Amino acid sequence: MKILLIGDKEYRQLTVARLVESKITISENIIQISESSEAKAFFLNNVIGQKKEQHLDLIILNDNLDENHPANFCSWLKSIDESYSDSNFRVSSIPIILFKKDIGEQEYLESKYDKVLPVNENEYDDRLILYCKEVTKKWRDSIFEDLETLKIDLEQLKFYGSDFNLINSNYKSISDNLDYYYSITTIMSNEFIQNPKMLNYDWFSLKTREKIEKSLYEYESIIKMTKKFNNRYFEQQVLHKFYNNYPHFLCRDTYENQLHEQRFYISTTSHFHRPDFILTSPFPGYTPTSISEIKRHNIYFQYKPHIHHNFTDYFQNALNQASNYEDDFTSGKNYEYLIDKFGYNFVESSNNLINCKIDLIIGLDDRMADFTIKKLSKHFPSINITTHDLLLQQVEDYLQRLYIY
Repeated sequence: MKILLIGDKEYRQLTVARLVESKITISENIIQISESSEAKAFFLNNVIGQKKEQHLDLIILNDNLDENHPANFCSWLKSIDESYSDSNFRVSSIPIILFKKDIGEQEYLESKYDKVLPVNENEYDDRLILYCKEVTKKWRDSIFEDLETLKIDLEQLKFYGSDFNLINSNYKSISDNLDYYYSITTIMSNEFIQNPKMLNYDWFSLKTREKIEKSLYEYESIIKMTKKFNNRYFEQQVLHKFYNNYPHFLCRDTYENQLHEQRFYISTTSHFHRPDFILTSPFPGYTPTSISEIKRHNIYFQYKPHIHHNFTDYFQNALNQASNYEDDFTSGKNYEYLIDKFGYNFVESSNNLINCKIDLIIGLDDRMADFTIKKLSKHFPSINITTHDLLLQQVEDYLQRLYIY
């Protein structure tokens, strides 16, 4: 679930903590913006630009919104006659929840918020989660209502895809009366009504959920393997093969796509870098691009202590590799090269820094001792260490989010 959160810093921190704690989303899926002017720019550049590819589930804002009243932003959004999310849906249909101190019925009706939440009530935290689920479910249910109004059979749509309009001769009477059918539907865009196509959303497809469940069972079997393998063979032929067969395992509902073993000629330590996977950002500059390195699960993080604790050579080499990635992928001198290579600008607008993170997937939880955690925190604080157990849990949480609504 991707959420645009607009408001002051304190409000955003409290809201993010509550949303993440409830497990309806994760922090990487929450785009945080402080001013309505930046929110408008975000929409124009990321949601309703030329590509119109990215999806947004929900907007949450509070009434402490710089010099512009939130009603103005809401009215602006609801008045936009544009599509988004691969041109499937109307921008004006995106649900909006407002945090407000003083609620006036007239303002609520005129501004057309989907829900208004009083911030002076002690139970607002629980109501926030309830409202998020409620408005999102209502929005997604409306898709099926629109499809029924348009007399679109889902099985035919899945089978014919973008050729649906050409093959289904009965649909021509609907596409020829575009204005009328647009007026009696609420979510689907002009583009979709004119030329229906398959809706490729994980929350829309039962088969996607079944595939995720299957992948979880397979991955559990993989990380239970105790046999010693050649490092490179196991990483390439088992782990990489698995992630390529199930791209949702790394991307989940956060990243747009994954790139496997692409070369980057920016290395200061060797001829080139070749990260195992690059997870591309749906909202560059807001959601970080992930540089992901994959290592075996059945390794030890530290040697058994004799005189001093130390990381094992395998783990230390993995950390050095990740650290080299960090040096070169976040360096300003490589800015233009990386933009050209990725095809998008991923400099964070608020601090003008390259917005990417280094993820090292390695080992298992039961071998992660307190010594390892403390030393990582001190010497490698910016490298995200994810055990294979934790990755499995992240995918399980992702699956559960698909069943929430």
